[in-house]
Amino acid sequence: MKFTMNHCLPLVLIAILGFSFSACTGGTETPKQPSEQQKTTPSKYIPLLIKAEKGNTQAQFDMAILFMQGKIGTKDLKEAFQWFKKAADNGDIIPIPSLNSV
Repeated sequence: MKFTMNHCLPLVLIAILGFSFSACTGGTETPKQPSEQQKTTPSKYIPLLIKAEKGNTQAQFDMAILFMQGKIGTKDLKEAFQWFKKAADNGDIIPIPSLNSV
């Protein structure tokens, strides 16, 4: 059987597409390692912690509250302060009641 260019072209295109798709989905990206905090945080709070670590101010504020209340291990006011500070640095405004409303 004699192969002509018209017969080989579809095979060449399929081969090229196959290689390009395998390169895209090869999974060569290394999985992100969990932070030290993720290793010690209860699993139900991991999604919140991940958001907080990515800079979500509400999640940072919520993490501060959890540390302040001792919901993540024992009460850790230093860690709570760090999360409050991160939230504030990212623009979160923590409402403080005025003396007139007390």
